[in-house]
Amino acid sequence: MLLPSSHSRTVDVIVVGSGAAGLTAALSAKSAGAKEVVVLEKTEKLGGSTSFSAGSIWIPNNSHQKRAEINDSRNDAMKYLRRVVLGQASDALLETFLDFAPTTITFLESYAGVQFSLRKGFPDYHPEWEGGRKSGRTLEPMPFSLSSLEKELSKSIRTSPHYPPIMQSEADEWALTGWKSNVVVQRMNEGVVTMGSAFVAALVKGCVDHDVELSRNSRVTRLTRENGRVVGVEVSHNTTEEPMILGSRNCVVLSSGGFAWNQEMKRHYLRGPAVASATPPGDEGDGILLGSEIGAALRNMNEAWWSPVIQIPGELYEGKQSSRMLVAERAKPGSILVNKGGRRFCNEAGNYHDIAKTFHNFDPYTYDFPNVPAYLIFDDRFRKSYFIGPLLPGSPPPEWIRVGNTVKELAEQIGIDSVTLSNTVERFNQFAREGNDPDFHRGESRYDVGDGDPKAQYPCLAPLDTAPLHALTVLPGDIGTKGGLATNERAQVLDVRGETIKGLRAAGNVAASPMGGGYPGGGGTLGPAITFGYIAGNNAARDRSRDE
Repeated sequence: MLLPSSHSRTVDVIVVGSGAAGLTAALSAKSAGAKEVVVLEKTEKLGGSTSFSAGSIWIPNNSHQKRAEINDSRNDAMKYLRRVVLGQASDALLETFLDFAPTTITFLESYAGVQFSLRKGFPDYHPEWEGGRKSGRTLEPMPFSLSSLEKELSKSIRTSPHYPPIMQSEADEWALTGWKSNVVVQRMNEGVVTMGSAFVAALVKGCVDHDVELSRNSRVTRLTRENGRVVGVEVSHNTTEEPMILGSRNCVVLSSGGFAWNQEMKRHYLRGPAVASATPPGDEGDGILLGSEIGAALRNMNEAWWSPVIQIPGELYEGKQSSRMLVAERAKPGSILVNKGGRRFCNEAGNYHDIAKTFHNFDPYTYDFPNVPAYLIFDDRFRKSYFIGPLLPGSPPPEWIRVGNTVKELAEQIGIDSVTLSNTVERFNQFAREGNDPDFHRGESRYDVGDGDPKAQYPCLAPLDTAPLHALTVLPGDIGTKGGLATNERAQVLDVRGETIKGLRAAGNVAASPMGGGYPGGGGTLGPAITFGYIAGNNAARDRSRDE
């Protein structure tokens, strides 16, 4: 596609998307010498799916570990990752990630002023594997006061409707010491955000401080080229009828997210049902389609960052049904997860990504997915003791939670065979009283215990023996897709022949994830996203001055 004879404007580096990958790329480009850097965000809010996340960042061998005297090594991390990725990522990408991930954190702290904290005691998702760690690789952003941003800009930071303003490490601590509602209320009153929103806000502050231009309501509709090189983008603004051409002297960096809200792409690419997404609705695969139009290769398109989710009727976000991740509820004692046949099918306390894959099990006899939907079954002691989605402990069960005084009554409520469900509950209760789960090994991993109840005799196991019983519908979902444009270790986009597409780089969920088919630990999405965002931006600033 030929570039029009004149641009509306030309800058050094164009970044498409304002999540953590894109904002990091913009900052990196600036630090590397790019004078004019523009970030284009198609919605009116900044942050993308990062702002809906917990904001965790998985960074092996990071400086915070060293200061805390937590042992780690690049070699151990590489051994661990080789098993995690299931053969769906190259060693070159993994090695590049491990080489640059610690540098990325140091860069964001020193150049952009982003503050991170070590989530002590939080393990990798498989800490028992060779190279795994029981603590230290997961960082989280510190709380951020939106008052430090100009008022209009502070209103543009996307925030999750599902997370209160607390850090994950605080949630860990409060599980032992008690919930500090006064802290939550004070932060809400003062406009303090945490988790993914805090990370985005801190990156935005860094961009403002370094004169990165942030343009909202700016949707990129095509990439423009000259002699095969990407030299700009066509931008459609919500406030104008005619698209403008924004030229790039150096490089275009795509970081526009995955395709979690593009139902056609999900239906044709994903390897199993993903009924709902816990991301904002703008995650529609724009960048992947833009790259595909000019011959970019695609990789890993069958995978997502899977998670079980729940949907609360009437809980909307931007006019669409929202979904909540189901995490700690699965690990707390006094609950089980059963399929529509009334049987357990996984270790409920395992990490959300791997558990959600079990929803894709296919039964060739019934020719369907027997674990869709599933049901979280819990007793009344559980209801009175723990948070359940947005419900405070002890809250009366709303209509979206089914209730039965007996197993038989509950089974009838949700359409499950009562004999099978009774046998499942009875078998689990026997195991729970003994403190072990030979069927699925629930509670054996250090990761399982982390989301359990530290005050309980067995943090992840207790019988369901306090009537009434309850059932919550659980669906297969995601927190973003992880397939996209094929890239090399310099974040250059590759075409279908494996050659680089000059002038185009990509990072984040728009690119095929270097994590392949796995998920190494808390922040396994954002760690690679910002690392390759850093690499993309750093190289983008120099693209015109060297042979690619």
